[in-house]
Amino acid sequence: MPVLAHIIGLVVLVAASDHPTAAATDYPLVVAGKILYERQLTGMCDEVVRLAKTAPNLQDGERAQLHLLAAMRAIDDGHEAEAKHEIARALRLDPSVPASPGALLRLHDLIAEVRSQPPEESAQGEDGGEAATSERVLTVVIQVIDVLLERLKDEDKDVKQLLESTRTKMALTADETAQVALRLGILKMEKRDVPGAKVAFREALRTNRSMELPSYATGATHNVFNEVKYALQDPVVVTPSPFSIVFAEDPQRPGLYLGGAGLALIAGGVVAGSIALTASRNQQIASANGDWNAYVRSRETGKMAANVADGLYGVGALAVGVGAFIFLRNTPGTAIGASSESGHTSVVIGGNF
Repeated sequence: MPVLAHIIGLVVLVAASDHPTAAATDYPLVVAGKILYERQLTGMCDEVVRLAKTAPNLQDGERAQLHLLAAMRAIDDGHEAEAKHEIARALRLDPSVPASPGALLRLHDLIAEVRSQPPEESAQGEDGGEAATSERVLTVVIQVIDVLLERLKDEDKDVKQLLESTRTKMALTADETAQVALRLGILKMEKRDVPGAKVAFREALRTNRSMELPSYATGATHNVFNEVKYALQDPVVVTPSPFSIVFAEDPQRPGLYLGGAGLALIAGGVVAGSIALTASRNQQIASANGDWNAYVRSRETGKMAANVADGLYGVGALAVGVGAFIFLRNTPGTAIGASSESGHTSVVIGGNF
């Protein structure tokens, strides 16, 4: 009989699918309990109902709805006496409490039966248990939202109702609001609403930059979430060290470089000239000794060394002259001259220094 009643109730649920399962203005645990019952997640539904009975800030009408939900669970388990007790408690809180459009037909029959009987006497603290804290309530609501999102199919109305109820009916801290916004972003991504998801993720991350997605989030959701997260990161500002050394380009520096190179070439010319001088002396000695081969070898070496020396002297002198010109071009009253002849080179610089 209980199984038959449950099957009939499910048929009524399908027939009443055009009606909302829970108003968004209901307390989140009430909304969650009804959704879980319809999804046949009975274990979590029982936990939510037990917690909701001790939750703060519930109106009598909302508590009455919870007792009717507990009555339906008792009918499912074949405990009609317990169901009648729950119905009686609901009617004491709200005599006109309506059963939801998708309620079991047997529940309607039992409500009529209980109404026709003398009311039960109420007992003090009959809901029992320690009052649930707001933090505990939100933790359970978030768990329910995560379960619904993980099992989300084409219909997302229930999750939207629960998120809306949580945002409007609970006094949330900034971090708790961020947790709800994060789940809203996941829901938006499941519906392929990327701009809406970015807005929700941005709201969450502005409160808590270290926030991460639950493990069930898809790869696409992670990509959009990380994109928003990176966009909100503070730009890296590099402050130069007060001990940084800045090399300013001196307009006279190229002149120094060129002049230095010219002096190096002149030094090379001096070396080549020394070789030519030595070869000349060897040539004279070979001539005096009648050593023709040594004479020719020394003569050729001397000529080659002399030519190299002249070339190095000339190029070196020119480089020194140009370098000096560049170095002193901004100095008023300067005159530069350079000359190179066979065997010697000269550079003349004149002016006011």
